[in-house]
Parts: sequence; structure tokens; C-alpha cells
Amino acid sequence: MNFSKVLSKEIKKKRKGKGVERGDKRRRSEKGDGQNYNSKKVVDGAGVIECERGVVGSDTNGNVNTNSDETAAAGGERTDISATAAGGQDNKDDAAASKNADATTGLQVQQQLRINAKRERYRQQAAKEAAIDPQFCLDQISAIHKHKLVVQLRVYIKSLVHQWEKATEALPPDSPQHELLLDTKKNLVPLLYKLRSDGLTDDMVVSLSTICYYLQHRQFRPANESYMKLSIGNVAWPIGVLHVGIHARSASSRITGEKSAANIMIDDKTRRWITAVKRLITFSETYDVVQDTGIGGAD
Repeated sequence: MNFSKVLSKEIKKKRKGKGVERGDKRRRSEKGDGQNYNSKKVVDGAGVIECERGVVGSDTNGNVNTNSDETAAAGGERTDISATAAGGQDNKDDAAASKNADATTGLQVQQQLRINAKRERYRQQAAKEAAIDPQFCLDQISAIHKHKLVVQLRVYIKSLVHQWEKATEALPPDSPQHELLLDTKKNLVPLLYKLRSDGLTDDMVVSLSTICYYLQHRQFRPANESYMKLSIGNVAWPIGVLHVGIHARSASSRITGEKSAANIMIDDKTRRWITAVKRLITFSETYDVVQDTGIGGAD
């Protein structure tokens, strides 16, 4: 028997046996890897699902899945970003609210300052009226003493209104004097305001002072003439009064100082307070007659 042939046959058998075992191991290994891959895929999918629900997933061996960790970390980052954004919005809202509060406080301070300044002006005006003598002097009725005249006018006009109020207390409630007095007081408010704010012209102040001077001295005819001067002024009169011909000179108004419109025609408020002054003249004349004759008992 040839020993080399026998040896080569044995070697071939062993090689074949080893090849079969290797093939079986390879097939078993591939089969096992496929099962592990499928099971890992299922476990990983379950972990992702559970992580989306807020629970970190793990496999059957208790090992935490990497996908679950990454998903949880991403969710935490999103939560931090959302919290940061919400915090920034809250800071913006707080800043806007603080700005609005500061603006409101500033407006309130300005309004309070205006109110205080207005009260101070009223206080100063009241002090002037309390210290002034309401009796007019004829030699002081001019534009030079305008600041003194306006204070005297306010005081004397208010005193006439108070006298009228006392005179109407004894009258029945349905007397037309009550309504007339109320309407006169309303119409005198613009005049008193203009006197306090120096809103009247020099001619108006002089005319009003002249009216009050004649009322204080019970000279009612000159008072009515001064009222006509106040209401109409130096308006151009019809032909035959100032002009002798049909055609007037173009510069005549500048020479005589005439105006093109009467004071009573300036506006409706001016017309009303001028009419109220006429009512005061009428009341003073009537009140003086009642005081002289003792009829009516105004006091």
C-alpha cells in the first residue's frame, strides 16, 4: 500500500469535514445575526415610540437604546429653547408694561402740574380782586390803567349779579326774572374770562369802565350812551351824519378812526355778553328806582 496516497486521502477528508463545519457555522452565524438584527430593530423602534411618549426605551437586556437617548436629548433642547423664547417674550412684555406705566405716570404728573398752575393763577386773581377798590375814578379810565380796570370790572360785575340774585329771592319761582338772570350769568362768563386773560381791546375796556362808573353814580343816561359806544363803536354812519355827499373819501376811515363793523357784530359770544351788559344796566336802573321808592322790598 502506498502511504502517501492514504495520507492525502485522509487530509482531503479532514479538509472536507472542516469545510462543512465552517459552512454550518457560517450559516448558523448568519441566521443568528438576522434574528438579532430583527429583534434589535423591533426593540429600537419600540424605544423610539416610547421616547416620543416621554419614556426612554431599552432593550430586553436592560440596555438603554442610543436612539432613545438622542431623542430625549433633542426633546430637552427643544424644551430649553422654548423656555428661553418664552422668557424673552415675558421680558419684552414686562419692558412694554413698564414703559406704558412710565408714560402714564408722566402724563399724570404733567396733568397735575397744569392743575396746580391753574389753581395758582386763580389764587392770585382772587387775591387781586380782594385787594382792589371797585369804585371807578373818571380820571383813571384810560388804556394806561387797563390792568387795574379789568380787575375792577370783574369785581363790580359780580357784585351786580349778586344784587340781582338777592332781588329775585322774593319773587315767585315761576317768575321770568329767574330765567333771565340765569341766561345773563351764562352770557357773562366769556366776558369775565376775557377780563381775566386780557382778551379785550383797550376801547372795550374803557367803554365798560365808563358804563360802570356812571352806574355807580346813578347816571343812567350817560351809561346807556356809553353802552351804545361799546356795542356800535365808531362805525360809519349813514349819509347825512358824517358825510355830506354820496361819494366818501377813501381815507376817511383812517382819518376818523372808524371801524368797518360794530363790536356787537364780531361774533355770537361777543353779542351775547354785550347784551348781558345792557341787562345789567336795566337792572341797576330798576333796582335804584325800587330802592328810592321802597316798592318791592328788594332787601
